[in-house]
Amino acid sequence: MVSIGVGVTTFNRPECLKECLEHISKHTFTDNVKIYVATDTDEDRRGVAFRKNECLRSLKNCDHIFLFDDDCYPIKDGWIEFCINEGSEHLLFMDDKLHRKMDDKNYFDCGGVFMFMTKKVIDRVGAFNEKFMQYGFEHAEYSNRITGQRTHYPTNINLKDYIYAHDYSTSNHKSSITDEEKQIHIKNNWDKFFNEPIKSVFLPL
Repeated sequence: MVSIGVGVTTFNRPECLKECLEHISKHTFTDNVKIYVATDTDEDRRGVAFRKNECLRSLKNCDHIFLFDDDCYPIKDGWIEFCINEGSEHLLFMDDKLHRKMDDKNYFDCGGVFMFMTKKVIDRVGAFNEKFMQYGFEHAEYSNRITGQRTHYPTNINLKDYIYAHDYSTSNHKSSITDEEKQIHIKNNWDKFFNEPIKSVFLPL
């Protein structure tokens, strides 16, 4: 039987987490599903990459793995089947309003609110790079290691029929960190880490 792993990362947004889990439950009818929630806290602030790895460690033996931010969730039945049947080993949810499109299945820019990957990806690529710490570019660097390319991020334009992300749809949506914090992390991660050549595709979980 095919096994499905769903990981959710969350930080200081219990209302978002509740909404996310409710939608996952409402629109998931596949048997053999494992759900894991990785929670960052003010007392144990480890960052997005660390918490995504926490999800992967719990879900790495699943055949298909889905990672959500807490403010992103499925809105339609069949979302799992859509991703699996699309035929790619890795997909991201992206939006034309924020990301430059290369074609219907590839973008120049990367979104990290939702990621789909197969077990083969986990076996080949392993962990997110935790040097990215709290925020920014960990998802793009991970995708680069999967595809072997930069600025070539895989999606399907019809995925928006199944997945909703507050980041792309709600102008007054509450972020888990301030805009000032975001800009500090983005600049630090871009300057110090993201532009470095990738030395190893695989990082152990």
